[in-house]
Amino acid sequence: MDIRMDQRTDLTVRIKLQDGNGDALKIEGASFLFAAGPINKTSVEGGGIVVADEEGGVIEVVITHDDVRDAPAHYRYELLMTDVNGARYIPLKGLLIVTPSITARR
Repeated sequence: MDIRMDQRTDLTVRIKLQDGNGDALKIEGASFLFAAGPINKTSVEGGGIVVADEEGGVIEVVITHDDVRDAPAHYRYELLMTDVNGARYIPLKGLLIVTPSITARR
C-alpha cells in the first residue's frame, strides 16, 4: 500500500491489519514500529502510532508536518508488529510519497 501526502502537511493513516483470510489480526498487547527513511513512529505512548480498535485490528499512524517539512521524497516504509509472544511480523510495506508543496516557503 502506497501512502501519498504533501510536504509540510499532517496525515493520519488508518490501517486495518488483516490475516490471509481477510480477518482482523489479533493485535491485543502488540507493539508497532513504522519506519520510512528518517521517520520512525512507535506505539509507545506519544510515539505516533495509536491502536484505534484492538478487536478490529485497526491502528493509526500519525505523520506530522515536521516529519515531512524538508525536501519531497519517496521513502520505502515498513510496519513492524511484535506480538505478545515476541514474534515479529511485517504486515504492511510500500512507499511513502511526499510531494512538493508550493506554499513550502511561505
